[in-house]
Amino acid sequence: MKAIIKLSIITFLASWLGQSCNSNPSDLPEFVTFSEVTASAIALDSFYTQGIASVDLNNDFYPELYMTNSWKGFDNHFYSNQKQAYIKDSTLFKLKYKSYSNGCAFADLNNDGFIDLCLANANNKCNTVLFGSKNHGYFEHSIDTNTTNQSYSIAIADVDNDGAVEAYISNFHSQKNMFYRLNENKFIEIDSTEITRDSSSTLFSTWSDLNNDGLQDLIVCNDSVNYIFKNEGNLSFIRINNDFSIDNEITYGCSVSDYNNDGLMDIFTTNWAGKNCLFQNNGNFELEKLDMYHFNHDYHNSEGSCWGDYDNDGYSDLFITNDGVNLLYRNLEGKAFEKKPFPTISDTNRNSNGVVWTDYNLDGGLDLIIANGGNQRNQIFKSSRNRNNWVKIKLEGTISNKSAIGARIIVYAGNLAQHQEVQAQSGGGCGSQKPYLLHFGLAQNTLVDSIRIKWPLSPMVTKTNLNCNSIYSFKE
Repeated sequence: MKAIIKLSIITFLASWLGQSCNSNPSDLPEFVTFSEVTASAIALDSFYTQGIASVDLNNDFYPELYMTNSWKGFDNHFYSNQKQAYIKDSTLFKLKYKSYSNGCAFADLNNDGFIDLCLANANNKCNTVLFGSKNHGYFEHSIDTNTTNQSYSIAIADVDNDGAVEAYISNFHSQKNMFYRLNENKFIEIDSTEITRDSSSTLFSTWSDLNNDGLQDLIVCNDSVNYIFKNEGNLSFIRINNDFSIDNEITYGCSVSDYNNDGLMDIFTTNWAGKNCLFQNNGNFELEKLDMYHFNHDYHNSEGSCWGDYDNDGYSDLFITNDGVNLLYRNLEGKAFEKKPFPTISDTNRNSNGVVWTDYNLDGGLDLIIANGGNQRNQIFKSSRNRNNWVKIKLEGTISNKSAIGARIIVYAGNLAQHQEVQAQSGGGCGSQKPYLLHFGLAQNTLVDSIRIKWPLSPMVTKTNLNCNSIYSFKE
């Protein structure tokens, strides 16, 4: 029997946001500028921050912020978004014990309509889940691993397309990575698969459909050789041998994006004491290591990276965090990248880890949030608006998992065709997360010709003639 799709749309038009589709773009500047918000609550805290999750928790589209603090036993921090300003909240996600958290990820783990928080903890501490409940309360639960681990990140996806998500935990110090399914709020270990057989020193992992077959494949970043596992279905995996898997680097993480708009997800790796790498996906798990200036010529101690179209030209740009000078690269229509200066960021004393692009004030421009270690202040950079347009799309699963993880959105506008996946991790510094509200730049196009939604468990949906500078929410 065919699945029945119920589609509902909530649209916040340009007038609500105080913006209109640009009929006279010369009234606006061509280039985006950034200004550091030094008075923000985020910037007033100095800790050893590793990961960042930027997720809307109260369904008002303004993203909240969670930041992990590792190594010194500081508390993690949560900031509520009071519609364009962050306020520190020390009670909502209060943990019973010091967790020494690295990676973090939000998802509706049990499909009950309340978003949950997963924490990957270091210092041989049990990994933690805070389940959401009524009245926005959270109750704490430890993942029973029968042992303790040095965990760095947690990757969430519906791996077997049964409508429920699984969790993959990356462990360091030559420990075995761990794979779990959720059953009535209990994590049940899955230990008979290729992805858990090796003992590695893994810093980050992420799920992405690399061959467009509707199944989430696994990318594992190690302090030596990285792995890609093809998802064969039914929790069966095959390790793939390609250019990606023969690089011998200390890889802190990777971020996935279709940087050249060809419909295939590409991979960027951040390497410590080595050159970073951009791998172009040519289909069928053929990943070509590009000799592209600057990516394969800049030498840094890199940790985090995040893709986002900050100038709204229809091509994803890249920000990289380092122990030293952080880097912004503007994507030139998928053909090359231009290194861009960034205010107060070219500081050789920075010890930066996680990073996310997020439009915290919903003005249509992606802002940047950076997690800094070394007891340095974290940073938030507000972007200005340029003459390009945009559209934002949020998905909610009903037959598929509630967070719609694994869904693919294709936006067509003029000569642009952009593909994005709904993911629970973005790659920034031992595990960070961009909002589930996906952002698409439209360049000078004032109308979205159509969008296609490829749900994990339902037929594809097409919607036409959407307004620019608007937010749309689609329910399966």
